[in-house]
Amino acid sequence: MVYKKYDNIEGVKRNNKNDNVDHVKSYMLIEDTTSDVAFESYGKTLNELFENSAKALFSIICDIKHIEPKLKKDFHLKSGSIKQLFISWLESLLASVDIDEMFYSDFNVVTSIKDKNVYAIDAVALGERMSSEKAGTLIKGITYHDMLVEKTNKGYKARVVCDI
Repeated sequence: MVYKKYDNIEGVKRNNKNDNVDHVKSYMLIEDTTSDVAFESYGKTLNELFENSAKALFSIICDIKHIEPKLKKDFHLKSGSIKQLFISWLESLLASVDIDEMFYSDFNVVTSIKDKNVYAIDAVALGERMSSEKAGTLIKGITYHDMLVEKTNKGYKARVVCDI
């Protein structure tokens, strides 16, 4: 798969010839086709990976730099795998855009293992009501295509493809 780097987005990890994950940057937006947009996100911990992935998602959906953390939404999710929990997290955020008419800019995630093969997150998303002047690209859904959640030697890395 060939990815186009978004070089004009503030805070984005720049193209690096070295394949080692640089966890100083939190995410990188990549483009696959005209009907998809993808991103890679990074974190030293699973909590940080989930938070940075949410930031990457909302950097596509809205002008995240101008979203004020005025309103709070709690998320409590469980799943049988980290990968499925990760997908559920992003899908829940995306659903909240439509249902609650919210844009988020700040995230606090705590991941845990509840029982054998039961993973959970308790998260808080902070943001404000949707507005057309701060809207970005409409994301229809999170796909399983090319989905990746993995532990690296420096932490965690995820790759997500969004249907637009």
